[in-house]
Amino acid sequence: MRNTFIGIVIGVVVGVVVGATLIAPRLVPQTLHPSPRPAPAREDPRTSSAALPLAAAVTGRMALRWTMASAYAAGRPQFGDLAGRIDTEVWRVSGGATEIKLQDSDESPPGAGLIEAVAGGSLTAAFVGPDELGAKSPALELVSALPFGPTARAHLAWLRQGGGLDAATTVMQKLQIKGLPCGLVGAEGGGWFRGPIRTVEDLKGLKVRLTGLGGRTLAKLGVKTLATPPERMFAELESRGLDAVVFSLPSNDVQLEFHKFARFYYLPGWQRPVTVTFLVVNLDKWRALSATRKSQIEAVCGSNIEIGLAESESAQFQALKEMTEKGVNLDRWPDEVIKRLRAAWLDTANEIAAMDPDFKQAWQSLQDFRKRFSIWEELGRL
Repeated sequence: MRNTFIGIVIGVVVGVVVGATLIAPRLVPQTLHPSPRPAPAREDPRTSSAALPLAAAVTGRMALRWTMASAYAAGRPQFGDLAGRIDTEVWRVSGGATEIKLQDSDESPPGAGLIEAVAGGSLTAAFVGPDELGAKSPALELVSALPFGPTARAHLAWLRQGGGLDAATTVMQKLQIKGLPCGLVGAEGGGWFRGPIRTVEDLKGLKVRLTGLGGRTLAKLGVKTLATPPERMFAELESRGLDAVVFSLPSNDVQLEFHKFARFYYLPGWQRPVTVTFLVVNLDKWRALSATRKSQIEAVCGSNIEIGLAESESAQFQALKEMTEKGVNLDRWPDEVIKRLRAAWLDTANEIAAMDPDFKQAWQSLQDFRKRFSIWEELGRL
């Protein structure tokens, strides 16, 4: 009888521990925007001394704990949120056996240094976009975002099934990184300008903050393009060191209140109709993962793509409405300007392809895919 009683007590204690450390945390509803997080009122189960050993016992493996840096601020809509989802969702889908912990931004190397840190092994993973990828290779920027690129569905089709990811993987392996598409957002805005743009002549001589392939394209129209860091944009606008800023999606732009310095906002964002963000992982550490852990991370990245596209597309109407309420002049680019920009982009792409074999391969792959896809796009739409 005494042994039976002791057995019951032990069973109850074990049940409480397992329920509190494994089951209960996974039943807590996830917030849509996990970053930035408020200070927890109680111990985070992911750092509990009991949670990870128990998770490892359930999976039959040692718990894996990685750190990840992000190129995007934690509070930045869409981009920052997608980085935060990797942190929370990988832990959830693995039952606590795998963790990719998002670092505070002040702990991370800046810009392109993120990819270098991952390749060198001082950082396991990083969440990056076209600016960071383009600093390493124009081919990688092309796969992430490009001027006058395809629609989101066509870009994703090319990436997954048309050769885009194959081209990127070839380059990334040379850099000793593994890259997983891990987020997709819709079109950026065309930028904030101090005055109206009616013709190409109105652009000439302007100092415009625009990075990457878009910046190289706009420069062909006589614009001085600058890679002004985000923390300097407002000061440069105020001091007239900049005449315009091209930064992000309308839902991001409206929160930053650029309208206080530049009241003309142009659409569409020809420079990045679609942006694919990547989770880059040290190649050796990725190869050492089990198939199960790889699948868990890939599943979270696939979910990030779906959520990123849905959230970014649904948020833009309200953002544009807020802009008009603040007195912003919303307008489409004049047809002449778009025509000249498109021609300038084709010249830019062909120039880069002539110098960079990796870019040439990716560019040719995209061109071939778009020709094939256009037939279905034309016949399949209502």
